[in-house]
Amino acid sequence: MNQLHVTTTRNGRARDCESIKYHYACALRYETVDGVKVTGLRQTLFDCARHHELNDALPVIKSALHGGFVAQADLANDFDTLPGRHRAHALSVLLHAI
Repeated sequence: MNQLHVTTTRNGRARDCESIKYHYACALRYETVDGVKVTGLRQTLFDCARHHELNDALPVIKSALHGGFVAQADLANDFDTLPGRHRAHALSVLLHAI
């Protein structure tokens, strides 16, 4: 996980490079933290779990669960319902984390 991952709409004109990986979303929901637009925690966890290998995604998901930042049932529901590809991989990561 040595790249910055940026979620953007298809309107954005961005190309991946060595240090930045772009992910496109048609219905982008975000919140603003310290003036920066970011995806919410549960969306970020889903994206991490579906886009990264198990050994990179697992510590992130486990930390969120065991740190009490998100409930297991909520995350399972999100992983089942949020739009996006690679859902099976995300669910696999979640199963390993619990």
